Order: sequence, then structure tokens, then C-alpha cells
Amino acid sequence: MTSQAKPLLTVTGLRTEFTVRSRGSRRTLRAVDGVDLVLRPGQTSAVVGESGSGKSTLARSILRLVKPAAGTVLVDGRPLSAFRRRRDIYKDIQMVFQDPRSSLDPRQRVRSILDEPMRLHLRLSPADRARRIRELLASVELDEAILERRPAALSGGQRQRVGIARALAVEPKVVILDEPTASLDASTRGVVLDLLARLQRENDIAYLLISHDLHTVRRIAHTVAVMYLGRVIETGPVTEVLRHPAHPYTQALIDAAPVAAHGGHQRTIRLTGEIPSPFDLNPGCVLASRCPLAEASCTTQQPSLVEFRTDHLAACPVTHRRPRGDLGTPH
Repeated sequence: MTSQAKPLLTVTGLRTEFTVRSRGSRRTLRAVDGVDLVLRPGQTSAVVGESGSGKSTLARSILRLVKPAAGTVLVDGRPLSAFRRRRDIYKDIQMVFQDPRSSLDPRQRVRSILDEPMRLHLRLSPADRARRIRELLASVELDEAILERRPAALSGGQRQRVGIARALAVEPKVVILDEPTASLDASTRGVVLDLLARLQRENDIAYLLISHDLHTVRRIAHTVAVMYLGRVIETGPVTEVLRHPAHPYTQALIDAAPVAAHGGHQRTIRLTGEIPSPFDLNPGCVLASRCPLAEASCTTQQPSLVEFRTDHLAACPVTHRRPRGDLGTPH
């Protein structure tokens, strides 16, 4: 992976809205609000945030599982709008879902689960598809004996590996990983993460990782975007962002992570109050009502992403005026 490589996935100004009807009125919820992303070959970009931040809706909007209201998505330089049929998109971009128990058809055997995407997207003979299935099983370290089993007869780790093999079956350029280890125990989680890293090295795949687990992000991601209430509020190289967060919300996420994941430290930022209703956001910073560093202007002026250090951007003018790494107490 190099910073000069041609992007495989480019997301510009993506916005996704839902209309909610209640007591005869209609209100608009903006779940994804103007998100930009660039993903290059061999790169893993993570999107992190609390539940309800919009990260899974972002993934589904990129795949057109949810129709966005605005913005563009390019896969290998080609706009998704250029694809005649939605299913044609899935030759180049695939997804590994969070829960393999619900994403794998319980009625199908593993052989059919792996064969189906190839029948839809690749011009291969039955013999070539059978050969490809054996190669896929070997790549995810599964025995051919499972081919005649259904998902219910597999362990959680085996099901997730089948899900990964299914995503790789059509040789996609981009794979979206939506909390790929959330349903696994700790030992299996490590095995799956190592597997994903190896497959990326061997195939130069680009991953978009959706996660709330900073330990996983630190382990396999190269860059990270932090989302809060539909907006990206900080982005940059993963080591830089997690070591030197430039936004109070990012620091709060790090403080809230299990101590074992990052060596232990005293809590730096304490957010107060509840997450505001997405229907009643103030016109300024979306974190202003909870942030101990907020100033009067924070409630009226929506901050833009500004470079904090090289390739490290954050949408917080308050921290830009502070010494690097000083998020501890208000001035």
C-alpha cells in the first residue's frame, strides 16, 4: 500500500436521511451527514463511534443497501450510478456482516453458499467453480468436510470464515467489514483478525472496517475516521489519532475503552448528559451539549475538519488552540 496508489473506493459528500412519521407529522433524521472517505489498495480504513453514530448506515449506503440522499461513491474510479443493475456492484465490493448466523442462509449448505456468488458474477464452468471453492476453503483455513454442512452445524468462528470466503469468492477490490469479530470469543477473534490481515497481504484487498473496538482498530487498521451523530469529526493515521486525539469525543472513546487494550491511563475527558436527539441538533458542533471544553461559539458554528498535524484532521477549533495532546481541562 502506498499513499500514491489509485483509490479503490472514493466517497464524497455522502448523506443518508430517513423520514420518520409520528402523530401525523414527518421529521427527517440525517443518519450520515456529508462523509468523505478514500481507500487505497492494501489499506484498511476504520470507522469508529458509539452505537447510533451512523457508521453501519454509512457502510450500507456505500453498498446501496440503503439509498443515500446525496453524494457520490466511486469504486476503482467508476461511479456506482454507472452500474446498470445493483447486483453488478457486488462484483467489485463485498461485505462481511457482523452476525454470520443471520447473514448466512440457514437452509443452504456451505458448498451452495460459496457457489452462488460465483454463478452470479463470474463466468466459470462448474468444474472451475468447484476448484475455486476448494481454494477459498484453504485460504480461510477450513476443511473441505464442512462443505455439506449447514451454518447451524458450524462454530461461530467457522461461520465467520465462511462469510469471509463468500465475500472473497468473486475477487472483489473492496471488502466492507461490519464488526467482523463482534460475535466471536476472544481466542477466535484473534485468529480471524490474523486471517484478514494475511488475506489482505496476499490479495491487495482494501478493507473498510466498521467497529467500536479500538483494540481491533489499532491492530489491523492503517487510518481511522471517528463518527458522531452522522458526521466525521476526526480522521487520520490510526497510530496518530489514537495516541494524540485532537477531538474531545475521540479522547472520550479512548478513555472508555477497556484498560487492557491500551495500557491503562487516567480518564482525560468526561462527557456529560445524554446523546442529543438527532432530530434536535444545534446548528454548531454536535458534541457541544456534552463537551466540557465547549465555548459559546461551539453551539452556533459548525466546525469543519482542519489539519491538526500532517494528514490528521479534526473538527474542533478549541483543541486547535491548545498545546498538542492537552485535552485535560478547560482553560
